Amino acid sequence: MGLGEALRENAELPRCLVQRVYSYGTGGPPGVEIRAVLDYFNEEFATQGYRFRELLRMVALSKAFSRVQEDPSENVDSDYQGENQIASAQPTGEMR
Repeated sequence: MGLGEALRENAELPRCLVQRVYSYGTGGPPGVEIRAVLDYFNEEFATQGYRFRELLRMVALSKAFSRVQEDPSENVDSDYQGENQIASAQPTGEMR
């Protein structure tokens, strides 16, 4: 069984993979306030056919990923809620 097949057959595996990729890239576990961003990544990952390279590209190019925090113990600031979370998941540019 390949990765794509495993991701399609196990409903929790894609969500776990998205969270792990995001956590690895940001250096820590995402807080509950970032849930909408992770949901967006999950939907896009499925839309892209569970292609791992596309997941990496999507996360790396997102505003949420490139956001610098002054205090690493804080996951997000007050203006980074709800609708802004989805916008923060949108790619910021083209990666080659």
